[in-house]
Amino acid sequence: MIALALATGGVAGMAASPAVHAQEEQPELKPSRDFQKAIRPVIDAFNKRTENTELQARAQQVRSSEGAAREQGRAELRQTVAEDLKMLRDAKAEIENPSDRFYWGQFAINYGLLTDDPGLQLEGIVEETASGLQTATRKSQLSNARAMIHFDREEYAKAREAFQMAIDSGATDPNLRNNIVVTYIREGDRAGALAYIDDMIEDQAVAGTAPSEDLLLRAYSIARELEAPNANDYAFRLVEYYPTEKNWANAIILVRDGYSADEAVLDLQRLMVLTDSVQNRPDVTAIVQYADHRRRPQEVLDAIELGIAKGYLEADEALVSQTQAEARKQVAVDQGGELASLGADARKAGATLLTVTAAGDAYLDYDQPAVAEEFFRMAMEMPGADKGMFMTRIGIAQLEQGKHAEAQETFASINGEWAAIANLWRIYAAQQAG
Repeated sequence: MIALALATGGVAGMAASPAVHAQEEQPELKPSRDFQKAIRPVIDAFNKRTENTELQARAQQVRSSEGAAREQGRAELRQTVAEDLKMLRDAKAEIENPSDRFYWGQFAINYGLLTDDPGLQLEGIVEETASGLQTATRKSQLSNARAMIHFDREEYAKAREAFQMAIDSGATDPNLRNNIVVTYIREGDRAGALAYIDDMIEDQAVAGTAPSEDLLLRAYSIARELEAPNANDYAFRLVEYYPTEKNWANAIILVRDGYSADEAVLDLQRLMVLTDSVQNRPDVTAIVQYADHRRRPQEVLDAIELGIAKGYLEADEALVSQTQAEARKQVAVDQGGELASLGADARKAGATLLTVTAAGDAYLDYDQPAVAEEFFRMAMEMPGADKGMFMTRIGIAQLEQGKHAEAQETFASINGEWAAIANLWRIYAAQQAG
C-alpha cells in the first residue's frame, strides 16, 4: 500500500525567485549575504554532480539495491561527495533567516537523494518546512516524503503525522489516507485502523460518494478478524455498492457465522443461490440438509442440480442419487394430493403452528408464493411463533411474486435476531427492483 514516490524536486542554482508551480505564488526569497557566500560553492559542486552521468547512474544503482550492497553503495557515494557535504554543513552554520533555511533544506534533500541518505533527506525536509516559504504543493510533497522516510524507519506514528500534514496541505491522492491505515496495521493497531477507515467512509458519505470497494474490503477483513460488533455493516455496504458474486459470498458467510439455527442458515443459503455466489460443496450440501427432502423436496432437487452443474457434486455419488430419489418420491406424493391436503389442514380452525408453517414452506417450495405468504402471515400471529423468521419468509414470498417494494418494507421492518439476515434480503430486493 505504500506506493508513493519520494517527491522532493531539486534546485539547480540559486536565484531571487526559483521556479515554482505556475498556479501558486512563491514567497519572495532574500538569503543573507554570508549564507549566499557559503552556499555558492555548494551550488557549483552540485551542478557538476548532476552533469556526471556516471555518478548519477551509480546513485540509481545504489537506490535499487538492498541490504549490505546498498549500505556499501551509500558509503561509497558519501565518500565521493565528502567535500560537498562538508561545504553543505559549513553553509548550515551561516543560516540567518527563513530564506537561508529554505535554500539549505533543498540542497540537503538533493544531496540526500544523490547519496541515498534518508537521514540527510529528512534533515533537509525539516529545514525547508521550517522556513515556511514553500508553496502549498511543495509543502504537501515535503510532508509526503517525510512520511515515507519515517515509514521506512518503522516510525509509524511519525509517518502517520506526516501523511496527515500532506493531506492538510491540500494533497488529494487517496494513497495518503490509505497509507495512514497501513501505519496502524504495521503497529498492530487494527482497531485504530478500523476507526480511521470508518472516518474515511463517513467523509465519503458526507461528500455524497460511494465508499471505494478496496476500502470496504479492508474494513470487512479487519472487522471480521477483530470480531467487531459492527462487522456486518461493512458486509452490507459491500453488497449494496458492489454486488459482485464474491462480495455477496463474503457478506453471506460473515452474517452466517452469527447463526446456528437451521432455518436461519437456510434463508442465507437461499440468498447465496439467488446471487449466484455459491462457492463450494458445503454451500450446496447445507441447502440439501436444511431444506430437508421431506419438507421442501423441490428445493433439495434444485440444489443438487446446481451442485452438479458447478462441479461440487457428482451425480453418481450414493448420497446424491439416494437423496434425489427420495426427494422425487416426495414431490410425486405432494403433487398427488398431499399438498392440497396440507393446505386444507392449515386453514382449519384448530390448525397448529407446525401445520401452518409446513404449509407455508411447502407452497413456497412449489412456486406458489402468494399462498405461502398467506400461511406465513397466519403462522406469525400464532402463539410461540418466531416473528423474525416468518416476517423474513413473508418478504421472500413477496419477492418471488415480484412485489419488490413491499418486500423491501417487510425486510426493513425486521428487528432482533433475524435483522442481519433480513437486511441482506432487503439489499437484494432493492437491486431486483432496479
